[in-house]
Amino acid sequence: MAKIKSTLDLVMEKTKNLTMTDADKKRLRIKQGTDKARAWVTGYIDGKITAAEMRRNLDANRVTLPEIGDILKRELVQRVRPEHDNTLILHALERVFDISAKPLEELIASGRTYLDANRQEYLEQLGSDLKKDGIYGTSVVPNLDQSRQWQDFNQEAREDLARKINEVIDTGTSSP
Repeated sequence: MAKIKSTLDLVMEKTKNLTMTDADKKRLRIKQGTDKARAWVTGYIDGKITAAEMRRNLDANRVTLPEIGDILKRELVQRVRPEHDNTLILHALERVFDISAKPLEELIASGRTYLDANRQEYLEQLGSDLKKDGIYGTSVVPNLDQSRQWQDFNQEAREDLARKINEVIDTGTSSP
């Protein structure tokens, strides 16, 4: 009687001669590191782990994934939002990487000011666009959250802020 093969047996049989290239292995390691770092940051923000625990996790993974420090920094910096309270992120950068928060706070405040200065311009433009479409009156309030132009501008401003923060982190100095 013939043996019935499981799905796992079939998959193993089909893939037994396949090998991963070094580039594929590195991509997989980086993805796994990114997933770990993202989980640590999420756990930290949700209050499930402390900054000290995140640092221990980082130290424990540096041998198998030397890039984990840069990955974790990137994940933390990507969570910075100029319009929100970034205390937890700045605290993590201080505790995990010994980075001074003061220059980062100044950059974030500058980013907030930049967004606030442009917010009014986008609101006026959105109101003008609504008026052109025949939608106007005292009860009409433009909604920036629904404006594609504002979302794109906001995203660009966040990316620019992240670049500046990374520059400060990497060089230890702020740029104009």
